[in-house]
Amino acid sequence: MNDRALRVLEQYDLEIRGTRRGRGSWYLDTAGGFRILSEYSASGNRAFFQNFVMGKIRDGGYPNVDVILPNKEGALVSRDWEGNRYVVKEWYAGRECDASNEPEILAAVENLARLHRLMEWNAEDFSGFSKVHEGGNQSPALTGNGGEAGGCYPQGNPDGVPSGKGNAAMAQGRSEVQEDVRSFSCGEPFGEGSAAAALGGTVSGGCGAAAAFGETVSREGSAAAAFGETVSVEGGAAMDLGGMDFRRDYTARPPLDELCAWNAQLRKIRSFIRGRHRKSAFEQLFLDNFERYYEQAREAREQLSLFNDRLEALRAAHDGSICHGDYSHHHVLMCGYEIATTNFDRCCFDFQVNDLYRFMRKILEKHDWNVRLGMRMLDTYGRVRAIPWAERKLLYVRMLYPEKFRKLAGAYYGSNKAWISRQYSDKLGKINRQEAARQEFVRALGN
Repeated sequence: MNDRALRVLEQYDLEIRGTRRGRGSWYLDTAGGFRILSEYSASGNRAFFQNFVMGKIRDGGYPNVDVILPNKEGALVSRDWEGNRYVVKEWYAGRECDASNEPEILAAVENLARLHRLMEWNAEDFSGFSKVHEGGNQSPALTGNGGEAGGCYPQGNPDGVPSGKGNAAMAQGRSEVQEDVRSFSCGEPFGEGSAAAALGGTVSGGCGAAAAFGETVSREGSAAAAFGETVSVEGGAAMDLGGMDFRRDYTARPPLDELCAWNAQLRKIRSFIRGRHRKSAFEQLFLDNFERYYEQAREAREQLSLFNDRLEALRAAHDGSICHGDYSHHHVLMCGYEIATTNFDRCCFDFQVNDLYRFMRKILEKHDWNVRLGMRMLDTYGRVRAIPWAERKLLYVRMLYPEKFRKLAGAYYGSNKAWISRQYSDKLGKINRQEAARQEFVRALGN
């Protein structure tokens, strides 16, 4: 991201005191606290869904999430003169979780379990978004830092511009603010009327903007997730909600379907390499190791098929479960005595144990699949959120599946074959060296 990207900040009502370049982003020191400017490839609908999820997390008493700020026109996604898409998010003064520090690893696992308990909702919380509402042309007044606007967004709206009449069904039963959320300071003040996450309503009071969607909220420390005001789109033209359906648009693929697709991809890549007349060192190494890893993939699929009915029954009983989608040590910020969780770009309806699997796998790869550490992570998570039997079995199947081998194969298949980097052979060699330790952990997990 170059310096010209900073011009997009003209679209925001922010008093910027300083900027600092980050990894693919810009860190902003503003009068309202720390912010971050980064490119954004998803749609405005996805941005709205992220903010909805983070608003409900804050509603439950966890304020340290990177909510997307609306711009002056109320859109969550902004474009520069070249059409590039950007978002500005709240940010926190802290550092990434140290993947070599066991206490911090366990703290991140406990943090994930706490988040999961706040991300287990009822289907009714989302059902209203499958209905179409009539548009309006009146935008609610806003107060507080910045005066940003926001609201409900229509299906197909590319930039998340608020539009239409809000969903009154979502406001029923939640018009009263839940238990006051104590104000945290994780490197950033949650000041009075902060517009950092106020989407579509007038907000006043400390930390009150944390999750106010489309209603006037005045109780101090509130984190209401109420919808129900009319807002206008960019340029003043009102639009309908357009039938946004969170569950339809943001539900992960069933695990059995996913494993079947992955196995088919592995077979396709093997056939491709077999058909090449001159094979590189990596390609020959891939073929030499294919059978043992594919046998693990096939076994994982067969194991999953044995309890898939119970897994789908669990999904039906907990159809409001949300996953972070990309929970890793890079997205956990240690802010003194507090923890902030960032990058909800891939959040979706899914089995929450998949978040735990992804975090554990990445950490254990860095620790040569240390069985003691792995079991401590699992125990730490289980003390905060009990893992159902079907999810525990899913975790075992995920660990059994050779995902690192599959991802490496996929990266190779999508690369330029005219010159194959030596890194592919080096990475496959590392996978082979860790395989015995990985199998030891998988056996311990299955006992």
